Amino acid sequence: MCTKRTVLFFVLLFIGSWWLSARAGVSEANEMSYAYHKVVAPAGLLNEQMKGVELLQVYGSYSLYRITAETWEILPADLRMQLQLVDEMDRLLFASQVIDTRQPVHSPIAPFSVADTKGVGLYLVQFIGPIREEWLAFLLAQGIEPVHYVANNGYLVWTDEDGRFLLNQLAREKTFIQYAAPYHLLYRLGPSILARLNQPPKTRPELVHVEIQMLRHPDLVETTEQIEKLLVTPLSDWEPVLNFQNRIAIMAVEDVLSLASLPGVVWVGERFEREKMDEIQGVLMTAQFDTSGTGPKSPGYLSWLTSLGFSTDPLDYPIVDITDDGIGNGTINTGDPTFHQFGNATNPTRVVYIENCTGAADGGGEDGHGHLNLSIAGGYDVRSGFPYVDNNGYQRGLGINPFGRFAGTRVFGPSFDLSQCGGTESGLIERTYFNGAQISSNSWGCSFCASIYDLASQAYDAGTRDASPSTPGNQELLFIFSAGNSGPGNNTIGTPGNAKNVVTVGASEGVRPDWTDGCNIGPSGADSAMDISEFSSRGPAPGGRVKPDVVAPGSHIQGTASTNSAYDGEGVCDLYHPSDQVVFAASSGTSHSTPAVAGAMSLYTYWLENRYGLLQPSPALLKAYLLAHVTYLTGDDANDDLPSPNQGFGMPDLTAAFDETPRYFLDQTVVLSDSGETWRVNVSVADLSRPVRVVLVYTDAPGLVGTSPQVNDLNLRVGLDGTDYWGNQLSGQWSVSGGTADPANNVEVVYLPPGTTGNLSIEVSAFNIAGDGVPGNGDDTDQDFALVCYNCAQKPEFSLRSTPLVASMCTPGSVSYDLTLNPILGFSQPVTLTVSGLPSGVFGSFDVNPVTLPGSSQLTVAAGTGASAGGVDVVVTGTAVTTTHQITMTLDLFTAVPAAVTLQSPVNNATSQPIKPVFTWLPVDQAANYTIEIATDPGFTNIIETANLLTTSYQPSELTFNTNYYWRVRANNECGSGANSPVYQFNTEPAPGQCAIGSTSLQLVANNFDIAATANWSHTGLEDTWRLDSTRVHSGNFSFYAEDVDRVSDQILFSPPVALPAKFDSLTLQFWNYQAIEAQGSTGCYDGAVVEISTDGGASWQSLESYLLTDPYDGMISSGFGNPLAGAKAWCGNPQDWMNSVVSLDDFGGQTVQFRFRLATDESIGKEGWYIDDVVVQACSAGLNNRIYFPVVGR
Repeated sequence: MCTKRTVLFFVLLFIGSWWLSARAGVSEANEMSYAYHKVVAPAGLLNEQMKGVELLQVYGSYSLYRITAETWEILPADLRMQLQLVDEMDRLLFASQVIDTRQPVHSPIAPFSVADTKGVGLYLVQFIGPIREEWLAFLLAQGIEPVHYVANNGYLVWTDEDGRFLLNQLAREKTFIQYAAPYHLLYRLGPSILARLNQPPKTRPELVHVEIQMLRHPDLVETTEQIEKLLVTPLSDWEPVLNFQNRIAIMAVEDVLSLASLPGVVWVGERFEREKMDEIQGVLMTAQFDTSGTGPKSPGYLSWLTSLGFSTDPLDYPIVDITDDGIGNGTINTGDPTFHQFGNATNPTRVVYIENCTGAADGGGEDGHGHLNLSIAGGYDVRSGFPYVDNNGYQRGLGINPFGRFAGTRVFGPSFDLSQCGGTESGLIERTYFNGAQISSNSWGCSFCASIYDLASQAYDAGTRDASPSTPGNQELLFIFSAGNSGPGNNTIGTPGNAKNVVTVGASEGVRPDWTDGCNIGPSGADSAMDISEFSSRGPAPGGRVKPDVVAPGSHIQGTASTNSAYDGEGVCDLYHPSDQVVFAASSGTSHSTPAVAGAMSLYTYWLENRYGLLQPSPALLKAYLLAHVTYLTGDDANDDLPSPNQGFGMPDLTAAFDETPRYFLDQTVVLSDSGETWRVNVSVADLSRPVRVVLVYTDAPGLVGTSPQVNDLNLRVGLDGTDYWGNQLSGQWSVSGGTADPANNVEVVYLPPGTTGNLSIEVSAFNIAGDGVPGNGDDTDQDFALVCYNCAQKPEFSLRSTPLVASMCTPGSVSYDLTLNPILGFSQPVTLTVSGLPSGVFGSFDVNPVTLPGSSQLTVAAGTGASAGGVDVVVTGTAVTTTHQITMTLDLFTAVPAAVTLQSPVNNATSQPIKPVFTWLPVDQAANYTIEIATDPGFTNIIETANLLTTSYQPSELTFNTNYYWRVRANNECGSGANSPVYQFNTEPAPGQCAIGSTSLQLVANNFDIAATANWSHTGLEDTWRLDSTRVHSGNFSFYAEDVDRVSDQILFSPPVALPAKFDSLTLQFWNYQAIEAQGSTGCYDGAVVEISTDGGASWQSLESYLLTDPYDGMISSGFGNPLAGAKAWCGNPQDWMNSVVSLDDFGGQTVQFRFRLATDESIGKEGWYIDDVVVQACSAGLNNRIYFPVVGR
């Protein structure tokens, strides 16, 4: 019988002859000493007959050689300058160990090695150089399955005993494989797992959260069953990723080695907890700085965007998903008007969906982190006065894209939780895709994972290319991650932000140096846009890669506070800021620079699609466009060589991104299939006054977990007048000639300063095509790419732009558009201008026509009394002999001042209106906008809110309870403002415990316990400690107090009976209480306090939980430690300061009732306890003004 082992001799014989033929023409092989170099040279440069020179492989545009150290030293200097030393090719880069493959194969010490067993399993090989597709095909033909690339030039393979024998022989014969060895346990284990295993058993933690990756191999079912037996608690389902499957679980540390030894197990790492990481911000990102160069120039970000012609229709923008701790009230109508079109809550919401991946009840934002981030990315706010506008005129609630579409996915509830989205990051990625998002903003990560490329990093690298592997084709999705807040040390960017294909955002300083926030960031941490924030995590990322990609303002950032009824500000630095308002919060962190970049990416998508016709731009193109328009920072921890571990490539520059400078684009339409292939394009510098920025970005194949994650290696080279500039070789902010190609990054740039002139040759070369960069096209080794060249043109032409793009006119009258025409690449033909689209009675003329370049002309559009009102598109066409350009402007025509507005709701003299009423009025002909004013007096001397609106409705911020208000509206246009509407009056509803305007408070009970005798109150119960106490009081001298004891107790304070009248407007129980009661985390209680009611003289008692109008119970009491109220909801807090609790008694009118205040504790751990003071039972009725008290002695 002929087995694989019996034919191995013939296989080796074939390989030997093939290898010799591949090296034909090479001198007889020298006996190479250990002291040699690997060298890359342009094809044909080296004399292969020289002693000490060995040609290893030809790769099209270059060749790979092995040269002895002695020969290297005697090579002419000019020759050596053209060669690239690549000795790193002889290293395999694992997180746990760098393997020098020039050394003899050795095994790690026990128990971290594996024996060369007989069964099938994983094995490790390294090729002599960059991967050739035919090498992988040969292995596959021998039954050896290439599993995944390992830097450098290595592969993890799946094979049996015969395959391992073959691989070892190939390595010994020095063929195209130079190293073969077992895939030891040392390489499969995360560093913290290794540390745990190296501890003495008695100090080893019993259980550990782990993430497991396993190859999907033929014996998958059996291996899976063995794994299940070793797990204590699975925390996720098996989730397919690439050709692997992943699971998160809890297991015993002592079982980790057994699990890692199973066939197909690639990785076992510790699963660490994930954590959460204003117009000024927008102005800084437009590079519009003040004269100092460190602060914003002036307000006006929204009008700047509008002047550029951005659409105000949300449907024209991609959905940006804020993946965070929830949004507002958990619905798409979030309760925040700034998330609606034009900042008006009565307009349609711009929030498309709210997803909840956690076990929380909904996708709401109690902590406020995600809500603030949505405000940063997309808030629309034009409200005036305090608190909406700061002292310098900047809107606090204006986001980066105030027109776009957004969504929210909750992943913190309150801790990181993906249980409703498959339990893994891959499940979250696919859910985000299915929900329709194109951009995902993530202000979270794992700071403890900074040294490792882990499962999350790999999942997001894979998800960028294909977010839904179960859907045919590649579903690309752009992910943006915060760098983290672990700076200023290097290597502190955690996962998933250290992934290759995501955009990673660090923090520069915001400019609001007015206070020290709740995260201890003081004025000096928010006083210069040129500084890097000290807290911002730094690169490099695993594998020596550049991270962050960019920075954006991240300190003292303002936006709207969460509108959730349980908002507590736990997710932000300042619950509310400034003081004396409850609309805006403030915070610092890379968490808040990240959504700013997400907002910018939304604008970039619109711009690329509508200005350049690049529909559905890839994540690679969007990232390249981002890096082609940056501001170089020069302040503290900046002013360094780009790309830097502090600022990456700089801060986004929206002004440059939206200017008229010519650009060259390529978006993944070229695929390089083999190492050594090249692609070239020739362009010319278009404008000498501007810099040239060439950016290459490619979505690389995901790396292998626990290794240096590079797979494919594309290089960027730009030639200019005989000088070559390699990607990422910069001094300061500008590229320098010389240097070598960058082997580490899938982002490469060449930045040339203003004044650069001439023709550019841009080359993208495939140094190493080692993996499947473009899945699903039938080629397992390939890579596409995106390229942006700013200030580049391929042919002479001209540009045409207008200021303004939008104008209004009152007829009869005229308006002017200033047109600027500039030549590109010396274009010198005159341009003739024409205008079209003007309606009857409207005429246009140019003061200069034709225009000699460079030049300008003013278009005057005039209208007489016969023109009709309405909006028109004004189209200007510039025609030269060889080319034509068009630009479209908007003109709004008005013929009269608008009439007075008719108000609708609230109707005049309306009572008990919500504190956020919706104001509506009828539309008026020729109204360009409306002004609403709300005041506390009919003469409008105290206007508390005003807004300019495009629609006929408005919802204000919260008004004051139980207050009279007056409101009016007028319509405006270019002809002037119409008359004010008639003034309408209304009053707002009372707050819980208040009586409405016009009614009288009748206090049936009022007791502040200000005397020692309390004969009408009683107390009893297990371990009862209720007593009058003067330690803490809300008013007067005493309160009732019960201690939260460290043992089981059930302590009850009884009120005297009280007869409730039958017919009153409202009946309430009110009492002030201070709580220092043992809580269980943020959502539960160990000890707890409740209030109950009896209507039958104390024979039975009923919970008042459903009647609480303020201060709802904090959570359920734990059932595990003997608390008599176990399983009931209660108050607890550590501590909660004095609060007025208001309970509705409307359902008990006409009955005699009694109340009891009950504190129940469990078997251990005591706290200060519960204080009760100022107990009131109140009724509201018209015309009554007397008090009835409990008969308390001495009162």
